[in-house]
Amino acid sequence: QIAGTVPRGTAMQCGLRVRGIGVLICRGVEDGGHAQHLQVLCQRRASNKRDFPDRWDMFVGGLARPGERIEEAAARELAEELGIEHTEKRLTLVGTTVDVVNKVVCCGCQVFAICVSKDQ
Repeated sequence: QIAGTVPRGTAMQCGLRVRGIGVLICRGVEDGGHAQHLQVLCQRRASNKRDFPDRWDMFVGGLARPGERIEEAAARELAEELGIEHTEKRLTLVGTTVDVVNKVVCCGCQVFAICVSKDQ
């Protein structure tokens, strides 16, 4: 249940729990025969990021905005970070909430997965 809203910086500074999302991006790859394997695609974070610059990440993620559904937040983050658009209906909720607690954030993170084509 959402108790209220505060600016993002205030939430981070005070260690308040926020709503977040993480999207695992997958691609099916044929092995030359009939079998298909699933690849998990990773991205390298930009060197100018404040948190974890130049690190490899297997999730696209971020925080949900006030009043934003988690599916909307996941689709928005995919578009903002990777330019992959119109994904809300293709997202699959993995069905778990991961608590992410570190020096940067205290977050209940809803995990999604999406399969993309080779040209995305």
